[in-house]
Amino acid sequence: MGLTHEQKSNGSEVSDVRLESSSTETSHLFGGSSKQKTLSKAVQIAQHVFDLHDAQQTVLQAGDNMYGTLETAIELRVSQLCQDLSHGHSDLPAAGASSSTSTSEFSMPPPTRASSTAASSSTSGVHQKQALSNEAGSSGSSSSSGDPSQGRLGPKSVSIDARHASGQLAYGPGGLTIESLANFSSCRATACVYAGLWQYEVTVLTSGIQQLGWCTALCPFTGEEGVGDAADSYAFDGKRLRKWSVKCSPYGQAWAPGDVIGCCIDLDKGEASFYRNGVSMGVAFTNVRTMQPHLAYFPAASISYTERCKFNFGASPFEHPVSRHKPLQAPPEAADSATAGYLVNCLERLALFEPESEQSTDGPASAAAAAPGSSSSTSAPAQIPSQLHMSRLSLNSGSGPRISSTQTIPLDDWILMAGVITARLLPLLQLHSYLIPSMLMPMLTSLAQPAPPHPHRRPTSLSSHPISPHDAAATPTTTRPSLSVTQSLAASAAAAGPTATSTAAATAAAAAEPTPGSTPLSRVLDLLVLCSHQSSSEQLFRTLLESLSFKTLISPVAQGQVADTPTSTPYLRLAAGLVRNPTVCSVWVRHPNFLYLTECLLARKSPSMEDMVALVPAVWWPGSSCPEPPEAQARMEASLASLTGSISQVEELQYQLIAPLMTLPSYSDPRQSSLEEFLGHLVQKNRGCNRDVPPPGLSDQSVLISTFFVLLRFLQSALYSLDSCPVGGLFVKTAWKGDAEPVNDLGRLGGVVTHLAREVTIRPAELEPTMLHPAPRLHAAAPSAAAAAVPLSRVPHLLQAAMTLYSFKLGSSMRVTHAVERGMSASIGGLMDVERAMAAAAAPVGPTDYLAYLQEARRFFLDDVVTNVRFGGVLKAVFFSGWKQGALFTLCAWLSHLLSTLAAQQGALLSYIPTCYTDAIVDFMKLLLKADNRSQTIQALLPHGLHDIIGLLAVLLHDTRICNPEVKVSLISCVANLLGSQEFLSAFEANEVARLRLLPAVVSCLDTQGWHPAPAILQRLIGGGGFGQPQGEYSSPVFRQLLSRSLPLGSNPCKVLVHRLLETCNWVVTEFTITVSELFESRNSGRRQMSEVQQQYRKAGDMVDACAGLLRLIEVVVLSMPDAFLQPPLLNFNKLLEVLTFVLSHFTVGADARKLQELLAPLPTPTSGGRGSALSSLVRLERDMLASKVGKAAVLAPVLGCLLGLWRAVTHEEQEEQRTAPLGGAGTPSLPTTPSPSSPPFPATPPPHHRTTHTASTASTAGSIYATPGKAEAAHPPPSVPALTPSEPSGASGPGVPSDVSSVEAQPQLRASRTRAWLLSNLGRHYDARFRRHVAHLAGLDWRGLLPVEGVAQELAGFLALVAALEKSAPPPQSPSHAASPGRSHAPAGAAAAANTEGAAPATPTSECEVPEEFLDPITTEVMTDPVVLPDSQVTLDRSTVERHLMTSTTDPFSRTDLTMEACQPDRALAVRIQAWVQLQSSKAAAASEQ
Repeated sequence: MGLTHEQKSNGSEVSDVRLESSSTETSHLFGGSSKQKTLSKAVQIAQHVFDLHDAQQTVLQAGDNMYGTLETAIELRVSQLCQDLSHGHSDLPAAGASSSTSTSEFSMPPPTRASSTAASSSTSGVHQKQALSNEAGSSGSSSSSGDPSQGRLGPKSVSIDARHASGQLAYGPGGLTIESLANFSSCRATACVYAGLWQYEVTVLTSGIQQLGWCTALCPFTGEEGVGDAADSYAFDGKRLRKWSVKCSPYGQAWAPGDVIGCCIDLDKGEASFYRNGVSMGVAFTNVRTMQPHLAYFPAASISYTERCKFNFGASPFEHPVSRHKPLQAPPEAADSATAGYLVNCLERLALFEPESEQSTDGPASAAAAAPGSSSSTSAPAQIPSQLHMSRLSLNSGSGPRISSTQTIPLDDWILMAGVITARLLPLLQLHSYLIPSMLMPMLTSLAQPAPPHPHRRPTSLSSHPISPHDAAATPTTTRPSLSVTQSLAASAAAAGPTATSTAAATAAAAAEPTPGSTPLSRVLDLLVLCSHQSSSEQLFRTLLESLSFKTLISPVAQGQVADTPTSTPYLRLAAGLVRNPTVCSVWVRHPNFLYLTECLLARKSPSMEDMVALVPAVWWPGSSCPEPPEAQARMEASLASLTGSISQVEELQYQLIAPLMTLPSYSDPRQSSLEEFLGHLVQKNRGCNRDVPPPGLSDQSVLISTFFVLLRFLQSALYSLDSCPVGGLFVKTAWKGDAEPVNDLGRLGGVVTHLAREVTIRPAELEPTMLHPAPRLHAAAPSAAAAAVPLSRVPHLLQAAMTLYSFKLGSSMRVTHAVERGMSASIGGLMDVERAMAAAAAPVGPTDYLAYLQEARRFFLDDVVTNVRFGGVLKAVFFSGWKQGALFTLCAWLSHLLSTLAAQQGALLSYIPTCYTDAIVDFMKLLLKADNRSQTIQALLPHGLHDIIGLLAVLLHDTRICNPEVKVSLISCVANLLGSQEFLSAFEANEVARLRLLPAVVSCLDTQGWHPAPAILQRLIGGGGFGQPQGEYSSPVFRQLLSRSLPLGSNPCKVLVHRLLETCNWVVTEFTITVSELFESRNSGRRQMSEVQQQYRKAGDMVDACAGLLRLIEVVVLSMPDAFLQPPLLNFNKLLEVLTFVLSHFTVGADARKLQELLAPLPTPTSGGRGSALSSLVRLERDMLASKVGKAAVLAPVLGCLLGLWRAVTHEEQEEQRTAPLGGAGTPSLPTTPSPSSPPFPATPPPHHRTTHTASTASTAGSIYATPGKAEAAHPPPSVPALTPSEPSGASGPGVPSDVSSVEAQPQLRASRTRAWLLSNLGRHYDARFRRHVAHLAGLDWRGLLPVEGVAQELAGFLALVAALEKSAPPPQSPSHAASPGRSHAPAGAAAAANTEGAAPATPTSECEVPEEFLDPITTEVMTDPVVLPDSQVTLDRSTVERHLMTSTTDPFSRTDLTMEACQPDRALAVRIQAWVQLQSSKAAAASEQ
């Protein structure tokens, strides 16, 4: 028996498979007593496969040539089908179904797969019946007779009329996909309708502004007007939820990308309606004008910039056909469709039999063996594919459906029957491509699905199939996805072993490959390849792939997302099965639109808000604010689990689909793989997607997400084998190429790429691959088969492609997830506040009472919470479910290892790293904060790389090579969020790098803005132990103990900390004052919008929280390092008192405090028409929330604690002096007084606090990683200004007097009295009448009730002692005539006038004395103690003023030129004159005091 190929008479290239059989061969198959059983079996198989009835069976059994008799029988069967169809009986047999007469005495048991499924619920049969009914119905509308073109004008093949389009349109593959490149573009079809019922479909590929509908030829298309903007044009816009016909009105549902919009018009009734995914949105327009010469309606659309859509006028089967409505392009004739459907069913039934290639010893060779030499036609295949030469399979062979030994068919009979089928089927499919998606693809989809778990049980829908064992075995990965990070690592560690080698991985990969020809789908593909010409089969597969890719594009991911619509899982399973065939895979790669088809196969249909309600119908959240019953939690978890499972199936199948591209060479460039070609296309196409106005032509965002997770599967194990990374080649050399490289669009840690390429120098050694030291703790996962398939040389390029896609879309999507979580938490908090306010509200007093306002606010917050909970659950299922958590951690751990290596190296290579590398780490760390069982998860991840990530965050916070401000903010925000968790705080405490570098790094990040997270980090690290707080309980005892060592007194970090805390607090209080004033004015005027008022209330509340936190930090510094304020110069001391006074004036008594009290006073109960009714419930709620925040304890307690801390410091010194006095002996000075040779000509005395010496000694052992004071600071320490105490005689010696210094220092009691007087005198300079009222208000508060903490009474007694001492030493309030003029005269009266002690700003002894102008600092207007001259402007300032200025700016404050402390020259002559003048005035003051 041989095979020949004859061309059909119509000239097509499809070949017939003819059987050239001799009488001997025919007798072998159908005659001869010795083969009677084989003959009877072959006849029964043929009857079953071709579903032959009585007449056809008679012909088959009577013939002597199987091929001829089969053709005759099929002709009779097709004629019968067409005759039944013409009589209105369009009952097409389902695939695999056999007639009742086909089962004779030798009843052939059908294959297991077809026994219970094909005869009753075959998917292909259902689709074919639906297609036939649609075609039959489309030819018999109520307004037309049998002619489908009646009521229609235009060509048979309908397309977009480019001649009458406006704007600028880009056309996609096939010419039916359009994208607007102008602000507003319009187009219409080439056919129109004037009578009857018509329909066309539009698939919206983007969810923006599009107007879809019908218009006449007179509708104007301009840059601003389109469909629906003129008379006799009707459109629907699913973005704005409007219908348009000259005017707009609300209509319809919001659409999402991938939605199919059915546009229907009934010109018999004059109505137009629209459908979304087959669901009617109602009649949109009535009274549509008809039956006039110019009223023929064209399908038309108007779309805005970058919007895309795809039209279907009937060239392909409608996704959701509407009853009695005809397509504008007629489908194939019903007879052709019936014939194609019958033949497709025959092919399906044939594929369910397993072919066998047994050789008969008493007969001729089989057809398979004779095929290569028997054919003389040049178009015939050279030989039968080797996968068809197989022995009979056992019950458990292969991974497809189990076939028993009785369910096989001889190979020659199998090929012969296939040849008979394809000889008639392929010409039809080639003539009508419509039949491929309507007939062939449903059959293949059904065959691609896994076998049902029970022979008598089959799922009722395509989307309900789980991943089959065959598909599971086909994936190269060796471990299945897990449910959490911990489980993922545990599974990976269990799979790992010292014996895991590349050979084992290759063996696993080979075992995972499906056996060729072992599944019905693979057998159908083999038959189509074998029994057709190459060009015909390739054209067939191209059309099949195009239809399949579109199906995956519009199909939902999960069941229930779109009603009565199968999910994309069965279509992806079919695509994965198709590409396993070498011929189909080659057709796919060589397809002209290979890149576009691959994008469609990776796309996922995004749900709209209505779809998410269908996906997650029940919503629940923890807390008393949830109104849902407890069982709602189980329902929501079940919905999210189902969604997660559906997404996992889709991701698994997408990976199986893309994995073959790794080894297939690119058709356009054989030097690279097809996967690299696709990745390069995807990156190049989506350049600029993060711009404010994205460019046109971007991919769907789901494509980028799917591709990233496919790459993540490759990288999850391949990264472990990478011991070097060509960082210089990837980021430095490409930076020199400019815009030619897409990677240069990414932001870099060091700033803009052009700046780095121009200004930053890279050493040649840095361009070499960066060697990565092995990190054993990262090797927790065993190399998988996926890693073995990835060449190590390509891993860095795959990594860079994955990180580029992360930068394009995935990173922003993950940040949206975190934003939704924050919004949900805020909404839940607001809901709980409203419910508390409702519980405390009085009984309603009318229709507009306050309770009604609260109910309105509750509805608002409740809707917001429900939306965020549902949306957040869906986002978690998409980005963080299953295996993705472990894979993301693996990626971030390896990235941290790479960045740590670069950070430890010298040079600027770290500056070239894209910002997406740190963004991925930051986003994952935020994810861990929301992980279930967070404590266990963190402990499990610490030894696998989390420890390194924590150390990296501490290192990068203050790396000078990182200049990108967004990166700095993201890093500091990430650390702030992490430290809010006690588990992460413990992890930071246990990390050696974090202990050494975190505090200085956070201080360097301090900014003078209230919303900067650095103060919150410091509060978490060193907070606690203040007034009203439990003593000895700190937020972090470890970092509290490290404070003095990390920030030694006099170091630059310590100066920066004090300066910026005070400046930031001052700025916050100022902003709070402005906000309160604006709210007070708007309350009286009522001119501002309610939304603005609401925002102002929120801002005021945030400012109060920030102020309280900053004051607590200042209190911590006062308690831990009082010398920072008590050590001269006293700029920090004076600034501290100014800030405290500023705070007290707004929260105690005074005009500003009264304004705040009036603003927060309880409002009267609102009544109808009253002023209270003008306030919305949200504004009222915000006001109540602000009133609860502005409490006395939160803000005023740290103020009291700061004053008390200073008093404790001097009190402690007195006790230390009294305790150490007997050890010194008479005449022994306790502190050195000899001036340094490099000091100014007057003595410099250290501050009277012995703890400073201890701090300096411990600072020297803290390590070399911290900056030390500059040379100028060491050479010129801040001098002290001497003063006399009131108890000293006028001629007594003091520290500022050269003679007899030791006699004063040798008297401990005199020393203590002088220290006490020093503090009281400096406080007295600020202790005016206003400050006296503030302090009295503090002392009069009920602190025991406000702060019920143990020890408050004892601390309060110390504060009262300070107040009593101030009242005793301070001068009485001055009259206005004797008040000192600010800035120029300094005349405190009484005993404190002479107490110009160490470090205090010099004060003149009388109010009549004026300070010389040259002695005053031009900025602070204070007497200078260490004058220096600026190098450029030649202005003389005090050294402390210059140091403070350099903390915020590095330029000359007068000339704006660069300035350093070393460049300032001391003015020693001026310093001598100032010192002499100060001593003179002190002597005069002492003499006046004696008199």
